[in-house]
Formats: sequence, C-alpha cells, structure tokens
Amino acid sequence: MENLHISGNKKYLMKGDKPFFWLGDTAWMLFTNISYEEAYTYLKNRADKGFNVIQSVIINKA
Repeated sequence: MENLHISGNKKYLMKGDKPFFWLGDTAWMLFTNISYEEAYTYLKNRADKGFNVIQSVIINKA
C-alpha cells in the first residue's frame, strides 16, 4: 500500500505522483456498535463502490 503525502505546493494529497481523490463515507460508530461481520460487510460494500476513506471515531463516551 502506497502512503499518501503532501504535494510540493502543499495544496493536495498525493498517492505516488498522482493527486489523491478523497471519496469518503462516515461510520461514526463503526468500532463500537456493530459486530466484526457487520463491519466487514460494510467496509467491503464501500470498497466495492469505490470509496477509499472511512471516517470514524474510536472512543465513544455516550
């Protein structure tokens, strides 16, 4: 897996020598309220649809 880095002009995220297009979804409670199987199904579904970023929280104090 190739790491992301900041472009020379500091305006873009890059993956290799190409701009990285952030196509994200939010799953705030991904790590707290669902089973492993449900998480796997959700993440596979998002990946199959081209999503490359998932935003979530690790700690939920609610």
